[in-house]
Amino acid sequence: MSDSKKQSLVIGALIGSAGIFFTKFIGMIYVIPFNALVGEENMAFYSYAYRTYSYILNICTAGFPYAIATLVAKYMVKEDYRAVLFVRKISFYAMFILGSLSMIGLITVATPLATVVSPIEATPEYIEKVRNCYIIISTALFFVPLLSVFRGFYQGMKELTVYASNQVIEQIARVTFLLVAGFIAVYIFKQDRIVAIYFAVLSAAVSAVVAIAQFLLKDRKVISKLKENINEESGVSTKSILRELVRYAIPYMVVAILGYSYFIVDMLVFNRVMGWRGEVNADLIYGIINMNVDKLTSIPMAVAPGFSIAIVPYVTACYVKGDKEGASRNVTDCIVMALYLALPLTLALLSLATPIYYVMYGGTYAALGGEILAWYSLDGFASTIAPVLTSLTMALNLRRKNMKNVAIGILMKVITVVPLIYAFGYVGALLSSVLGSLAGAFLNFKAISEYIEISYHKILKITSKIFLCLLATQIVFSLGQIIGFKIVDQSRFIALIELAIVGLSGAFTYFALSFYLGIPQKILHKSTSEIIGMFRRKLA
Repeated sequence: MSDSKKQSLVIGALIGSAGIFFTKFIGMIYVIPFNALVGEENMAFYSYAYRTYSYILNICTAGFPYAIATLVAKYMVKEDYRAVLFVRKISFYAMFILGSLSMIGLITVATPLATVVSPIEATPEYIEKVRNCYIIISTALFFVPLLSVFRGFYQGMKELTVYASNQVIEQIARVTFLLVAGFIAVYIFKQDRIVAIYFAVLSAAVSAVVAIAQFLLKDRKVISKLKENINEESGVSTKSILRELVRYAIPYMVVAILGYSYFIVDMLVFNRVMGWRGEVNADLIYGIINMNVDKLTSIPMAVAPGFSIAIVPYVTACYVKGDKEGASRNVTDCIVMALYLALPLTLALLSLATPIYYVMYGGTYAALGGEILAWYSLDGFASTIAPVLTSLTMALNLRRKNMKNVAIGILMKVITVVPLIYAFGYVGALLSSVLGSLAGAFLNFKAISEYIEISYHKILKITSKIFLCLLATQIVFSLGQIIGFKIVDQSRFIALIELAIVGLSGAFTYFALSFYLGIPQKILHKSTSEIIGMFRRKLA
């Protein structure tokens, strides 16, 4: 295996992270024109549909894409291409059935569910609008599980550029459809603004179909090549593949469900405990955290899914081949690259919290929002590193240990959340989440280090250099304020320009110094010119 092949996991992770960064950026920006199009009073209908859709979808499909990727990677290593195609075929059948049942189920309960979630004083017309949104969004519950099969398949094939571009195409298709269709309905055909909400809800299914179409075009070449390379009958039966899918999917599903427990715990206790300590703005603070701060802290979190996508096929391949040296190298490089990307993003959210919040959401609650964002930047970091270690643990077939470790983290969250909120307010909710995430991450790191050799020397050496780069970056951020970039003292447009100058200066300082110190070269095992040439080829 060539050196470039050896390091393709990190390259794939960077490509995946870039795609996710771009989709999250689009997701933050489109809300501004969309809010103006549908009106603030109609956004609740959109929220009802998408929250329910996301919950059902995550429960139904959690684990399956990763299970598909794991099995595809496993049988690609064994060159059992018939088994690879079996995995794909059986996965389609499973997701078709699951998606159909989910769609029919949501349609069936749409009316009673709309009645339950609507305000007590809601009119029949209001409830009817919520019901319509549920029925429309149900179509996405059919198509998106099928899309997840394609993504799991190409993830396992290590086609991570295709995977990342597909996410971008899906997001662009969704935002374009909801804005254009809504604009035409409201401003051309003079329809009620609720029609724009209906189109926005429908956009989830439309964008999934567009994303599936891209994969179908890719299939022409990939599937025919797999079929050409089939030399003999696979020794793996359909029943055994289905059994493996379930065996791999369930641990991923359990971990995904446990991951959502952090949000559920806070939802159940936050306002009540804040009330016990006499906090009169509990609702306001909770709204700021969930509607605004979470969107911003998701920026460093975008690193985690990018690495998780890449980890599964590459580390699985090392595991199947018994290549512990390759697994060790990949694990070490993943950890240091995740730190290299997550730490500067966390520093930016911490140091520029109030300016960022002001530019994004205005000055009404800029001081409070900036304070909350600065604290929750720590959660952004913990929620970036923990999933990377979770994916590494799962890919090394340490699934039972991983489920146990993640459960211990959740237990720590449950035990500490009430006393910490009572003692420190909203900061206590953050601290309980960070303690839980880092506890699970530490235990997973311990499990990994017991299974394979990890280069602690490399991690410590690169991390110390990263902190030097962070120090230089913080000096640049501080100089911005010293020379007069106050940012929050003027219009949001001017503030955006000043924030961009300060932020880009800090980013340039961080990456320039890191290249001078040889950090990315050490992680990627390439010279500076090779790295530049590599990304030029990827972008070409």
